Order: sequence, then C-alpha cells, then structure tokens
Amino acid sequence: MSKVVSADALESQAYREAGHVLMAYLITHAGIADHFFALPIQSADRGLLVPEFDLISLNGDLSQLAQPSFSLRSLITMPLFLLGGVAARRIRQGTPKEVPLPESPAVSRVMGMLASYFEEYGATESQGTEGRIVMATKDFYRFVERELRNQWPALETLSLRLQEKGSLSRHDAFALIDSCIPQENRKPSSRIARDEGSDGPA
Repeated sequence: MSKVVSADALESQAYREAGHVLMAYLITHAGIADHFFALPIQSADRGLLVPEFDLISLNGDLSQLAQPSFSLRSLITMPLFLLGGVAARRIRQGTPKEVPLPESPAVSRVMGMLASYFEEYGATESQGTEGRIVMATKDFYRFVERELRNQWPALETLSLRLQEKGSLSRHDAFALIDSCIPQENRKPSSRIARDEGSDGPA
C-alpha cells in the first residue's frame, strides 16, 4: 500500500529541494564560490563544487548526492549546498533563529566535511577541533540563511513550480532562477563572520 504524503509535507520537501538548488546556483553562477576563495576558479572546476544532478524532484533528496569531489574547495561548498535545504525549510516554517539546528543526516555530513577541511589545513584554535567545527557550522548556516532570504522570491518561485510540476530538470530550474534574479543581485549579500553571535541557531 503506497504511503500518502500530506500537502504540508510535500510543500516542506519542495522548499528543501529548492533550497539545495538555489544554493547550487548561487555557488556556481552568482559569485559565492569566488567570495570564499582567493585564487580564480576555472570554468571546468565549477562543476566540482556542487553535486552533479540532472533532475530536482519532490520524490528525491539532493542532499544524498553531496560528496566531496576532487576539488578541496568542495569541502567548503558542499556544506553550503547541504545547509541550503535545511535553511529553506526552517525559513518557510518560521523557525525562530535561536532554535538549534536539527540533528539530521545533512547537518552531520556538513560537520564531517568541515572536520576534513580543518584536518587538511591543520586549523586549530583554543576551543579544540570539535568546538571549531560547531562554530563553523553555525557561521555557515547563518551565511546560507541570509543568502536565501536575500533571494527568497527566486526560492519561492522555484518551490511553487516544483509543487506544480512534481519535478524539474536542472536546466529548467536554473533558467527559472535566472529569470527571478536581476544581474546586479547575483553576488553574495553578506560575509561569514562571528560578529553576529545572537543572530542564529545555537
């Protein structure tokens, strides 16, 4: 017997998947990757920064595709992609900023990738590696949430189209986002910083 999915659950899934896709777009097409890395990124390398996917679907979960690639930069950009789904769902549900991030496979994988990044570059601080990972996850989440809020009309349009159609190709999803974001707005609206300690999940 097939499981009946409620309208609220489908909407939540649509916003989650739209959040992943919008972050993939912003990373590869709107300067977020360039914002993070000092060295220029070649066109061929941009495809290594986010998961390869051809389809976005209400029945799918793009977070399952997020794996580090041959590019060490992906240890930074894949967590942003993963947190896009978490943030989009929380924004839509009106989750207060002070509510901690949920324990979920996506958040656990974010922390695992950041741990690999810190290990690779030998990053240590007085609070230890574990504390640094927790802090970085919070900082990354705040950045992602701000970027999604800044581009909310595009995210909402993509989510509604996904709920209407059930699935969209990556090409069509990116084209829809293109049509919603003016060229002058295709750049990061904020920076990752620790000067907003009270503005985000604990």
